[in-house]
Amino acid sequence: MDEIESLRLKLRQLEEEKSQIQEVGADCIISAEEIDRRSIYVGNVEYSSTPEDLAGFFSKVSPVNRVTILCNALGQSKGFAYVEFAEPSGPVLAKKLEGSTFNGRPLKVSEKRTNIPGRPQSRQPGSWPRPRRSRRFSPYRRPR
Repeated sequence: MDEIESLRLKLRQLEEEKSQIQEVGADCIISAEEIDRRSIYVGNVEYSSTPEDLAGFFSKVSPVNRVTILCNALGQSKGFAYVEFAEPSGPVLAKKLEGSTFNGRPLKVSEKRTNIPGRPQSRQPGSWPRPRRSRRFSPYRRPR
């Protein structure tokens, strides 16, 4: 019986800790839109660069939370990265580094865009929605 009571007491304590953590955690959660506002796109990144190198470069401007360098299926860098700053003013200050040299290459710095599923980013020929083609002549089709 003592074991059951001690387990119940332990369960109550764990539930109280869980509720306290949830209360504190609710204040710390940042929405995806806010993260995108604090992030920038960095293009023309040297393929041998590491996230630590980029974080050190951009930390001169504003504190950096995270650096993500995208890689292909073989694990090789694609040549661009995303940098998330700790402060909302970070992207504005980082845009001043546009064209500055990093590992022998001029960087392209722009704000990170958010993709909207199902919506095209441009209206170039052949992009969605595609225009309907006119019916061409076919000797096997009945005329209208």
